[in-house]
Amino acid sequence: MVLSKTLRVWKHVVSIAMQKRLLGKYQIVMQPVFPCLVRCEYKVLREQHPLLLQDVIFAACPRILSVDAQDEVTAIAARLAAPDEIAKQENSPGDSYNLVLVAIEFANELSISNSEWALGIASFESNDKINSVDAWRTLNLCYLLSSSLGSCMRFPPKIEWNVDMEMKLSSLEYGRDSLSTDGLLCPFVRAERLCEQISMEAGYSTTNSILQADHVKTRHIQNLIIDWRAQLFSSNSPPALRMYENIATAYLYECILHTPTNKRSFVGPYVAERLSLTDFSAPAVTPDHIPFLYSLRDACHTALNAVIALDFRDIAYAPIVTFTAKAFYAQWLLIIKLYVAVTAGNIYGAFISAESLQIEHYLHKISEIGHNICAIDPEHVGGKGLQQPTRKIRE
Repeated sequence: MVLSKTLRVWKHVVSIAMQKRLLGKYQIVMQPVFPCLVRCEYKVLREQHPLLLQDVIFAACPRILSVDAQDEVTAIAARLAAPDEIAKQENSPGDSYNLVLVAIEFANELSISNSEWALGIASFESNDKINSVDAWRTLNLCYLLSSSLGSCMRFPPKIEWNVDMEMKLSSLEYGRDSLSTDGLLCPFVRAERLCEQISMEAGYSTTNSILQADHVKTRHIQNLIIDWRAQLFSSNSPPALRMYENIATAYLYECILHTPTNKRSFVGPYVAERLSLTDFSAPAVTPDHIPFLYSLRDACHTALNAVIALDFRDIAYAPIVTFTAKAFYAQWLLIIKLYVAVTAGNIYGAFISAESLQIEHYLHKISEIGHNICAIDPEHVGGKGLQQPTRKIRE
């Protein structure tokens, strides 16, 4: 009853012809960028998967529908996805953290996070519309977005990585039912898993002591990155995976900027108002610190170069917690390093110069990406955010 009523509401907000146009945009333009696959035709989606159709319309509506229509579409999609949870947070309907938790809860209720159940889906019931591969693909997408948001916000994993998760991912990578988009999804999931491992090993999402440059865990984390890089043949990898490789490296070397009290300075959102002008690392520098300083700078530069090499439309159409968030993070580390390098009395400045950080160059390049994104969608949150640091730093 609720669903049929909602379909009537959608028809008034977005005509059938426009719904078909938005589905076409999603499948042709957006789907190749981020591997959330929708293979059905419009009629099948409308009759058998109306919620999925509404999600597609929500994702594809920017720049095509008016701002008012987009707001109405967003409100309908939010109420459908999690009516009770959204009702509890009327003042913050864009609370990504809570929506991720809702998505994970749905995955658990549908049992797609349970290996044995997923294996049996559609095996015996001829009229089932879900199969195990689709279930595993959905769970890995949940993991990808949850882990990416967790890396930004520094909260512990919400989906435990275990033998079942590894099995599901391997089935998507090498199984006979794998799709071409799985070749993009699976490396992304493994890259986010690497970032999550580093964040956990380094204690970034806990109140544990800070990872030290000479700590035994440092070698373990370096080996994790080396192993992941060897599996990827990174010299031939696309810019998106080169970005992930260097973001993971930045996670390792970030600890060189930590103090016992400034961990929260590295938690998103990365906005100028969160930047402390006094709480910076200024230790007695040892030979272990110097390689960390240069490696962190180089990892940020290489990650940002990979972002710059991406088509700006790829960044615009991918979820903000993936490419855009990684660009924010790399910029943020460079900005913090700039303050460290120029702070009077900070001995780090004797080893690394402010000029070598190339702050102006990278802020300008990333700001151009934001400008190009806003040219196709003036209300794009990520696009506006990518332009923000340049203005703030210059102020």
